[in-house]
Amino acid sequence: MSEHGTVIFGGPEAKIVRVVGDITYSVEHVNGQESVVLWRTHRAPGNGAFIVGITMLGAYFDGRTGTPTETGVSRVKDAIKVMGFSGMDTFAMRHVLDAMYQAIDEVIKLAPLAPKGLDLSGVEGVTLRANGDVVMKH
Repeated sequence: MSEHGTVIFGGPEAKIVRVVGDITYSVEHVNGQESVVLWRTHRAPGNGAFIVGITMLGAYFDGRTGTPTETGVSRVKDAIKVMGFSGMDTFAMRHVLDAMYQAIDEVIKLAPLAPKGLDLSGVEGVTLRANGDVVMKH
């Protein structure tokens, strides 16, 4: 945090920073847990960031199919408004969902819940849960 109270997402503490369309996301610790932080790539004053902790990622995607859940779509509509998009911007919604889905593996690998050296390459049919919620089906 800077002296002016500004939080810098995607800074030196971020483990990963990636861009998906109009959305930039980072994987970093927020309030003591690994989280995905999403924000509009080309920011304007007043645009915010949206944070999803590892314990909530399972609510966004169906554990069997990997498709977005109704809850996930509803929350993403709120997220894109926070980031300064129209609540009906389907491209922004898709980019947020794509970014979150891409980040799941990265968040789990970096999370304190994951055993050190967890390697899921070549493994199929495994479901990972955090606090009872499916966070990844690999």
